[in-house]
Amino acid sequence: MDKFIKNIDATPEKRSFFSIVNDYDLKLSICELIDNSIDHWDKSNSSSLLCINIELDKRQQTILFTDNAGGVTAEGMRLLVCPGASSNSDLDNSIGIFGVGSKRAIVALSENTKILSHHIDSPDTHLVEITTDWLQEDSWNLPLRKTRSILAGNTELYLSTLRKEIEENSESILRGHLGQVYSKYLTERHVSIVLNNTEISPLAFDTDWAYPDSNPPQSFNMHFLVEENRSVKARITGGLLKEGCAGDGRHGVYLYCNKRLIVKAERSPEVGYVKSNAGSSDHLNSMRVIVELEGPAKYMPWDSSKSRFNYHNESFKLIQKKIIELTTYWVKVSRSFERSEGGWKDNVFPYKNGELVTSTIDVGRVSINKYLMPIITSKKKFSDTLKSLNKEVVEKKKYTRGLYETIITYKAIQKLDISQKNRVLLIILDSSLEIGFKEFLVYEAPDAYSEDRLKNIFKDRNQVHLEIQKHTNFDQDLWNSIRWYYNHRCDLIHKKASTTLNDDEVDDFRKIVEHVFNELFGLKFS
Repeated sequence: MDKFIKNIDATPEKRSFFSIVNDYDLKLSICELIDNSIDHWDKSNSSSLLCINIELDKRQQTILFTDNAGGVTAEGMRLLVCPGASSNSDLDNSIGIFGVGSKRAIVALSENTKILSHHIDSPDTHLVEITTDWLQEDSWNLPLRKTRSILAGNTELYLSTLRKEIEENSESILRGHLGQVYSKYLTERHVSIVLNNTEISPLAFDTDWAYPDSNPPQSFNMHFLVEENRSVKARITGGLLKEGCAGDGRHGVYLYCNKRLIVKAERSPEVGYVKSNAGSSDHLNSMRVIVELEGPAKYMPWDSSKSRFNYHNESFKLIQKKIIELTTYWVKVSRSFERSEGGWKDNVFPYKNGELVTSTIDVGRVSINKYLMPIITSKKKFSDTLKSLNKEVVEKKKYTRGLYETIITYKAIQKLDISQKNRVLLIILDSSLEIGFKEFLVYEAPDAYSEDRLKNIFKDRNQVHLEIQKHTNFDQDLWNSIRWYYNHRCDLIHKKASTTLNDDEVDDFRKIVEHVFNELFGLKFS
């Protein structure tokens, strides 16, 4: 039988604070302070605007953080500094639960922090200071003082002797980060965040959709009970991205918990990026999946710093299969359009407006796939089509590759918005035709042509035509057309007056070149 000896003192040591200093940068630390302000404001049920003001002083290397979330009572000041202490319940729809974030952030940012708070119903402003000296003491007792008055309902944090320097780009980096993380609060709630006298603008990720007719973005709503009278609402949205948002690393899975962005552009195996589903995470895609969860904090799939997925969370496990299904589907749609003729540029980006298709589904065994629109097998790229058509010919006759690639180049230039493209196309087609004649005489004609003989023949284009006529049966109308286009090219290059061809004429020349290459080498173009 076990025998009791004594109780062990399990009071944490303050040096545990220092273990996280390198884990918290400016962005993460400021977010912890904002989260604390939002939760405190939420509990007050205030209908007034929550104003958060942040001042980064690069010259003085100080930070001033202020909010009007209602202030903290003298008794409540303990909650601001005691690790693990929190007024939040893990069943609240809050964005703070662990009671450690803001405390870690303060120590990670600064060696000396003054916290002043004036509760809305109190006549006094109270002050506590977290200093290097206090952190080095064994005692956890912290003096609470009355101090100069600040506005009722306000809390101020003044951080000096910063552990990490405020740099030239710190403000711009922080501004972009806060705009992303709190975009839903800035647009859907009465929240304002001001950084160095300029209000933060929301940077949303759910407004970047493209709306191609065959595959518009789709959203799925569901909810599930987690405890008696407690539930989690889930919304999973997927779609293709508009121009400017695709192919630059911003694709993947985004997670919002209780309206706060937790993770962006996640491309891990747990959300579908494995070979059997969405494939490699390195392949650029024009797609995005957004997961939004609202419910008790303990059921949110975030880590304690609210910066990563917690894949072991019960809520995540319930919807993981649906996230993977949607991610896999949209990656396949994206790649289908990418491989099609015109790619994303022609098949996705022009569709800037449309409607989100929304469905409400059961979180249980029902697969999202039954609600997804068919993946349209897009028309194959012209270049891929020609490569496929001529694969066998090129394997036997390597010298023909450049001939059919001339037509691929023709198609690409044809789409360009340039004024003189028909002149360029004329030169490319006629030059390629002459090269084709040379390849025929060298590799296909029954007669052997020496280097000197070829040089003499190709000094005169008419002589080239006569030599080809010895081995072919092209009718005279074809040769007349070839000479007509050759003469236009010569006029363009050698005469003062510029010659031009209209679209029909240059396309007719393309057909002639294709016909000649088909007869001489067996190349196919349709």
